[in-house]
Amino acid sequence: GTEFVPGTHADWTASSHSYVLDSKPGDALVADWRLKHRGLANRTREDRPLLYLTYARPWFVDKYNFSSERYEMLPPLCSMDATRSERADIRDMA
Repeated sequence: GTEFVPGTHADWTASSHSYVLDSKPGDALVADWRLKHRGLANRTREDRPLLYLTYARPWFVDKYNFSSERYEMLPPLCSMDATRSERADIRDMA
């Protein structure tokens, strides 16, 4: 599922209850990408591929979400040498 916080597209500090939208394979979800949102844990051993697109006017630049300064602090990506099942086994041991 995906968790959204209504109202945060206009006011990032808006205080509101979050909502979880569950979707089925093949469903399409359209939302204002400025909303606070996050994907929730995949608690299965199955892949959960998705296609994520954003659209904005040519003059708009999202300096927060796509800033090289912001991503300098991210840890390196995990190794993809392990299969999804192997990564799930490692996660289950933690």
